[in-house]
Amino acid sequence: MRRMMPLSLAALLLLPAPISVALAQEAPSSELDLSKEALLSADEVTYFNAEQRVEATGNVEIVQGDRILKSDRLIYDIASDTVRAEGNVVLMDPTGNVLFAENMELENELKTGAIRDFKLLFTDNSRLAAHDAVRENENRTVLTKAVFTSCEPCREDPERAPIWQIKSEKVIHDRTEKTITYRNAFLEFFGVPIAYTPYFSHPDPTVDRESGFLAPTAFDSSTLGYGISVPYYYAISEDKDLTVTPMLTTKEGLQMAAEYRQAVESGDFKFDGSLTYVEEVDNNNIETGEKEFQGHIRGDGQFRIDDAWIWGFDVFRTTNDTYLEKYDISDQDTLTSNLYLQGQRGRNFSLLSAYSFQGLTEDDVSGETPIVPAWWNYSYVGEPNSFGGRFSADADVLAIYRTDGQDTDRFSLEGGYHIPYTTSNGQVITFDTSLRGDLYYAHDILANPDDPSSATDQNDFYGRVVPSASLEWRYPFVRQSGTIRQLVEPIVEAVWSDVVGDNDTPNEDSLSFEFDDTNLFGSIR
Repeated sequence: MRRMMPLSLAALLLLPAPISVALAQEAPSSELDLSKEALLSADEVTYFNAEQRVEATGNVEIVQGDRILKSDRLIYDIASDTVRAEGNVVLMDPTGNVLFAENMELENELKTGAIRDFKLLFTDNSRLAAHDAVRENENRTVLTKAVFTSCEPCREDPERAPIWQIKSEKVIHDRTEKTITYRNAFLEFFGVPIAYTPYFSHPDPTVDRESGFLAPTAFDSSTLGYGISVPYYYAISEDKDLTVTPMLTTKEGLQMAAEYRQAVESGDFKFDGSLTYVEEVDNNNIETGEKEFQGHIRGDGQFRIDDAWIWGFDVFRTTNDTYLEKYDISDQDTLTSNLYLQGQRGRNFSLLSAYSFQGLTEDDVSGETPIVPAWWNYSYVGEPNSFGGRFSADADVLAIYRTDGQDTDRFSLEGGYHIPYTTSNGQVITFDTSLRGDLYYAHDILANPDDPSSATDQNDFYGRVVPSASLEWRYPFVRQSGTIRQLVEPIVEAVWSDVVGDNDTPNEDSLSFEFDDTNLFGSIR
């Protein structure tokens, strides 16, 4: 038989949320509107007027929206304000999570209650089970003998222990404090306990950020020995936070690291750094008997000035060449720091930047490492005319300084014209022409260009003009097969270029020739 009944029956859904939240998972929604009604269907529904009790038996099903509760039997005792579901209880919520239990009982206007022998299957196939869960009041739920794992059961032997699981004697979820507390918790691999803690606590999933200790990390390193790090996260305010990480190692002692992040109205920035006090070593990695501070600093940020302009920075420096690799912070051979101001409006683009570098290899000489106090790039692309052709203009100003070696100032100006043409049968023909002029002023010119240490006292100007032209032909063939699209495009390009003026201008852009499929048909430089 089928009939409509008040939502107080469907309010059985009130309990599962705090249970599943206990292991920081998304759980069935527990907030139902008691003013709404739910559809109840069962093989038999009996109302006992004298006892003020309603009983539904046989294939009991309660539906309210996307929530469905099934059981063998359901009893609503109006006099004692108790609702109880018994036998093969299954609860499905709108998120797709499914709860299984032997029985479920609520009382005290549905504010307190208990579930016995329940299992919860989450949408990501992770699983939570407990001997019982008791909702002591609206804000406190206690699970006993709880087990959680994200591993699926073995198909050949479903009873076999999963790869890993967490067992806890008691799990307490406090909604007022927004905390989840574990008592006597074990981490097991293949059913074997490998880690134990008598107590730990963390914020529940409703808390976005909370100060406290993060998960510790233990490690073994050939250079540091055995070590452990214990991060502490400090939520300073909504727009900033700080993480402090002390690390203790058997060979190098204590290292302190920290990371600071902050968002501001125009952008955001972050810094991280570390510091340690260790034995000093010479270039042959032999201890000198003295001690020294070693560390690093790294940071970046970007900020908007207005709709067209932004500025930002990147900084990365270390005290020793081997420090970053030893502490597994970075494997870079060269550290780059820069400050920039960038603007784009319409078809105009401008970038002003400054760079400094720190080489960490044995061959790097700090005095020969360049410093770029100023580098300005400007680019303009014109509107296409009636033939599809367009003009372009580029300017480049660069200053490079070294404490030991040659210094260079460069000014480049380039103009170009680009004409694309597509034939009636799909052939694409593109003509490009450009004229670039470069003016250099070199300080302390090298006697031997291949030897950065051969700087002299001579200064001189260099200049050149580089005209170039190219004609490119391509013929794309496209075939559509269902949802698959295949493109075959032969490309042929003819290029002419020459240099008028000095051929021995300083090359500060690259000392190696890079040629691959990404620049095969690139512009001439």
